[in-house]
Amino acid sequence: MIIVPQIAADSGAMWRVGNSPWKRSGEAIPNLPVGPYTIEFQEVGNWIKPESLKVMIEGGQTLTLNGIYNSK
Repeated sequence: MIIVPQIAADSGAMWRVGNSPWKRSGEAIPNLPVGPYTIEFQEVGNWIKPESLKVMIEGGQTLTLNGIYNSK
């Protein structure tokens, strides 16, 4: 997951899958089992967080997504 703009990531914006620990921009979760997942974004400062993303992980798939924060 890449969080943009970089200034939002630098301000502490993070993401997670389900109730897993929060991750920083550029971090990944390797070897997720096949299935549906919801990616949630953390509230941070003067930024509007992205809506949660619903994704389907398929066998052997690598998925790179962008979480786009907007300024308030």
